[in-house]
Amino acid sequence: MNDNNNDSKIVIHSLKDFKEMVPIGKIAELVFENQQPSSTRNKCTSNYNLTYFTFYREEKTPSFKISERNNYFKCFSTGNNGDGIRMYSDYIKIKENRLFINELEVCCEICKKLGYSFEPFTNPGKIIIKINSDAEKIFSIFENIVKYANYEFINSKDKRFREYIENRGFNPVDVAFTFEIGMADDQKLEKFLKIKKLDVDFFSNCLSIPFNTLFKDCIIFPVKNEDGKVVSFFCRNISNTSEIRYIQLGFNQTLGDTAPFNRYNYLYGIDLALSAARAKGKLFLVEGCFDVLRLRQKGIQNVAGLMSSEIFKSQIELLKELRINEICLLLDGDSTGQAKDKKIAEKLAYYWNNKTNNFTFSKIGIVTSSEYINSQKDPDEFFENMSSNDVIDFLQKNELDYRKEKCEQYIRKYQEYDDFPFDQLLDEIGTFLRYLYPTIRENLYRYLCDKRKGDIEIYEEYFFFAKVANSIYLMNKLKISMNYSLELLNQMANFQRRIDIYLRFMNKLLLWLNDEYDENEYEISSFLNLNKRKSVGEHLTNFNIIVRYDRNIVNQIKLNYIDDYFIAYKRFSVLSEAIKNGKNVRNEDEYNDVIRINDLYERLTKNDDEEKDLIQDMVKKVVSFLGEGMDDESKKQ
Repeated sequence: MNDNNNDSKIVIHSLKDFKEMVPIGKIAELVFENQQPSSTRNKCTSNYNLTYFTFYREEKTPSFKISERNNYFKCFSTGNNGDGIRMYSDYIKIKENRLFINELEVCCEICKKLGYSFEPFTNPGKIIIKINSDAEKIFSIFENIVKYANYEFINSKDKRFREYIENRGFNPVDVAFTFEIGMADDQKLEKFLKIKKLDVDFFSNCLSIPFNTLFKDCIIFPVKNEDGKVVSFFCRNISNTSEIRYIQLGFNQTLGDTAPFNRYNYLYGIDLALSAARAKGKLFLVEGCFDVLRLRQKGIQNVAGLMSSEIFKSQIELLKELRINEICLLLDGDSTGQAKDKKIAEKLAYYWNNKTNNFTFSKIGIVTSSEYINSQKDPDEFFENMSSNDVIDFLQKNELDYRKEKCEQYIRKYQEYDDFPFDQLLDEIGTFLRYLYPTIRENLYRYLCDKRKGDIEIYEEYFFFAKVANSIYLMNKLKISMNYSLELLNQMANFQRRIDIYLRFMNKLLLWLNDEYDENEYEISSFLNLNKRKSVGEHLTNFNIIVRYDRNIVNQIKLNYIDDYFIAYKRFSVLSEAIKNGKNVRNEDEYNDVIRINDLYERLTKNDDEEKDLIQDMVKKVVSFLGEGMDDESKKQ
């Protein structure tokens, strides 16, 4: 590998260079040097084209998959995922029993083994950009400022900036390499830019503040877009005599359109966070740059900064474009931060995607902890002395689903005050209940049946026929013939009726399972399958409930809403015996019993007056089957 002439010419100067020039397949050759991939596919057409036995644990079937096209990996047996740096870092930690290794050390080791030249913090004038417009002039100057300032931060005799970073609990060299932070003497910087034949006078005329005071006594945080291109700066003044802590890069009207350079159109650290956010399906949003540094230091790679306590429309549009599914807000713990936290959550919660006819963000999380709020600290200070595992555990335990929490709050208010209008309840949380929380909706319906029967008609109109109204609108737009429209509406109304009956039945069953199993030991998941062939074989039209114990399936329940049949599997005795013997039970052929009910809809609706009782009776029948032969030891391990 080291004899490759082309490889020996490669020189790495920065983290951006490393990610562009060192493919994950090369890193995989170092990590899995003693094994060949168990399967290989075309990297241009496959999501995962390389498969290995994982190094995280012993396994019989290879589950470690690598995508060379997307430059990331995922271990399906442990859930670990990330880019090539994360893969090599985890491998070294396990192999050499090291507690911590930073990105700079990882890149250095990989380059050394591959025979690449690794020269960080050198050659600050390397950037060359073709200039065709005023905007490109500015971007060219930005790139050169970053390279120069980053070089000066490490090599300057002025130690104040490195000491400031170190006093805040960071390794200056590691932070400088990962985030390319820097410092610069304005006069020396101006001279450097002129040597590079860049139009410094044009740049100075465009600035809203004098160039010679722009970076004075400041640590420079380059703001980059998702592709890693420098688009703005965020500066932290470290001088004790300055009343202004943060300095914004602003432009006057000379430049014309300043939107491309407005930092509020971007998210700090998104270039580093994007691959992890897509792999995990979640992005943490914090306020400041140091909050981003701290969380990445603690192992949270999918984090970006707002650079403010507000979120702007352009930033939301950026999140939509990047296809971020889940957002978790972690603003400062003081009263202002917490108030803004809920305000942003409220704004994001209602964003709608017309193409998918659903919410843009599947989940909006907020971190609520009395310990965090009472501390009045920002994430940087709060997590400084915590270990990586403690930070991850804290975030997992204290994250709440904002929409779900709001639904439960309004329902409690509705139940507590008799004069609280049901229409107002639906205005506030009706959309959430319709699309996201069928169990909460079913509990609300049961409450109405017991306590507020006068509101049942409003409930049924809102939830059962809303899709019909949408369809009328759609058909009107498409100018479908009236006769065909009426036929479709009748079919849709019947289908909606079926779906409602099925959901009531499955929700009642789900409630029983939640009450019966210890939530600390068992994991219960429910989902509607539309096109997940790999998850449930050939059955593409199922309501599913799965009960797991230590990743082993103990119950699997399916209701096919097209073919109208219900089937449930159980294997409690097999599970108990396997657990006692310390075995992993994942072979689905080991189910010890099964129940199947055909023509389910007819059985649940043969008498409309007894509809509720029929559903309850059928649930009891299934419960009796699932509970039969189930001892207390296997049920409450």
